[in-house]
Amino acid sequence: MTSARLRDLGFVTCLLGVLIMASGRFVAQAPVWMMSAGLAVIVLGWGLLIGSVLRRAAVSRVRNLKTDG
Repeated sequence: MTSARLRDLGFVTCLLGVLIMASGRFVAQAPVWMMSAGLAVIVLGWGLLIGSVLRRAAVSRVRNLKTDG
């Protein structure tokens, strides 16, 4: 998976987590665990975003080493 796709997946996952949290908070008959599940999905999305940044930095570092030689 490319860094851009991983980043986009992170953004979509964070958005999905926010929607789950909002529905857990504002829907009348929503179960209590939806707030925790939404937060867990947001944390997963941030992990994907951080992973894409680290992968992009590693690729950039390798490209810089190839041009220095």
